[in-house]
Amino acid sequence: MSWSAIPVEIVTEIIYNLKDSYTALSSCSQTCKTLLPICRQHIFRTIHLDSQSDKILSFGGILYRGPEIADYVRGLSFKLHASNLGEDVPRVLNKLQKICEFTLLWPRAHDDWEDFDESLKQSILRIIHSPSLENLILGLFVNKFPFSTLVHCTNLTSIFLLCPITPLIEHQHVAIGRKGPQLINFNFLGHTGDTVLHIFHSRVPGEVDIPIVDFSCLRDLGCTITDSFDKAAAAEILGHSEKLEALCATIQDSSPGLHGLSRWLNPLSRITLKKLKISFILKNEKRDPFQGHCEELKSLAGIVALEEISVDCVIIDSEPSRKLGSSKEWSRLSEVLRNGFPELKRFSMDIKVVITAAPIPRGVKKLITALETLPSRQLNWVSHHSDMNFHFSVILKRVDDTGEEEEFLSSFERYSEVRYKHGGSGGGNVSYIMVYAPPFMFLSHESTSSLRMRLRVYAGTQTREVCKEWGVGRLNFGLRNVSRPEKKLLKMSCRYLVVIRARCSTSHCFNFLRGHARNDPVYIPKNTLARAYRTTRLLLSLAKSVVALANRTFAFPHLPALVLDLYGDRRMEASKTGINDPGSFLSSGITRTSRQHASPSLLRPRPRPLL
Repeated sequence: MSWSAIPVEIVTEIIYNLKDSYTALSSCSQTCKTLLPICRQHIFRTIHLDSQSDKILSFGGILYRGPEIADYVRGLSFKLHASNLGEDVPRVLNKLQKICEFTLLWPRAHDDWEDFDESLKQSILRIIHSPSLENLILGLFVNKFPFSTLVHCTNLTSIFLLCPITPLIEHQHVAIGRKGPQLINFNFLGHTGDTVLHIFHSRVPGEVDIPIVDFSCLRDLGCTITDSFDKAAAAEILGHSEKLEALCATIQDSSPGLHGLSRWLNPLSRITLKKLKISFILKNEKRDPFQGHCEELKSLAGIVALEEISVDCVIIDSEPSRKLGSSKEWSRLSEVLRNGFPELKRFSMDIKVVITAAPIPRGVKKLITALETLPSRQLNWVSHHSDMNFHFSVILKRVDDTGEEEEFLSSFERYSEVRYKHGGSGGGNVSYIMVYAPPFMFLSHESTSSLRMRLRVYAGTQTREVCKEWGVGRLNFGLRNVSRPEKKLLKMSCRYLVVIRARCSTSHCFNFLRGHARNDPVYIPKNTLARAYRTTRLLLSLAKSVVALANRTFAFPHLPALVLDLYGDRRMEASKTGINDPGSFLSSGITRTSRQHASPSLLRPRPRPLL
């Protein structure tokens, strides 16, 4: 089948699902002229420029040879190292007219914005004032930055402050005649509270009641609280936001925390708030991360729209306390959730223990074991509630002398849209069996040359959201025996292999998987594991795009179920259950996919094997 016989929408959707693979996009772009502009839209969608490297001049040469490439650039990350860069850098920046997300980084400290070259300042401000700009990320360690210029950002909806910026105190009183942008998302990191307060209280020059940035329609707020200024900034924004839907707060060490959160919230936001995420980062502290915060969470009881609560704990210490997780604060948390939030549908908890000492202290493994049993010991109601989607994980990491993190033990499962009470015992009304691998696999560090993959079995009665996320109907993961050719391919003896299939026999599969998968680990070399991971992602991306577009093109009443077999026989088949006429595309294109097209050779994307 030639590319001309395939609808352009389907080709575009397939290329879109390969957008994260530069190698695949590069290979597709060299196939034919038809695919070149489609691939370029994703290859040049986000670019990173550094003033210390030759990338800027190289990119300028690309724009000179192909001026249309400038229209493909939607995201720009620009890292400055000097205030005077000549005329080449401004010339390149001025060609980018359709930037939607702009990240401006300045690693040097205590430099004044006024010392920047005038042409460079004008080029940067032109991008900030661009009508297409929606997201602005500022990481400038500069003094006297003119925040009043944000009033010209007509379509700006998101700001992220990475570091404190000393504002420019302006005394002009010239009426501009316009309102500032209405933000939808706002995030700021620690020690930026004074900068946030300046932005919040700044007004349009010549206007007393018009703010430079309007926070009243804010829907998503992310803040890191490390000092009193950060806390004051969060309180001001929460009190002014009337439509808040999601709040993500990170509390570091012995910071003031969220005490008073219930008083900060605007009364209108108590009706609209749907998601709450609280993260604790403790360094060399022996106290319980929930100490005093359960009462604050209890004060939020009665928020009728709150559907999801997430709690993350990061504990960094050379020898963490063995009593962590044994205090009564954890059980109080379960009671607060039970009595205070009637509409709560999902609760997740991630605990990450980072060890800064070598060798690993002896008591760490006992600590991890104690943390693993938290759901059964102190989060009993949350883990067994029939209508609650519960997610829990404990991860142990070690940081070496270079600052590199090494994950050598990932303990406990990650539950994604699957009921917790069915994960271990297999009781209840089992509808689907899923083995999440490799994207959701359970890893532990064995040696530098191999990884051990333990396949964990999850059972659940409600997997509608999972299937909706993948874009296919009734997609399940399973295991099967490895044949001799596959053992030769893997160059080692292993008993089972991960496959992806639909409509498996749940009663038989569950007993089979429960009896073998947990106690019989599969050893796969690191490079083979990575190859299988990439192949799995590629096949799922292709399946999702083909099914979704075929459904829209031929007006199917239901999405067809796909059978994907990585090493098996060798076809991708569209199930005709509930479908009267699958159409010529599915009947002739997918069902005749040959054996080699379903093999790991898909890692080298070429147009013909994909369809």
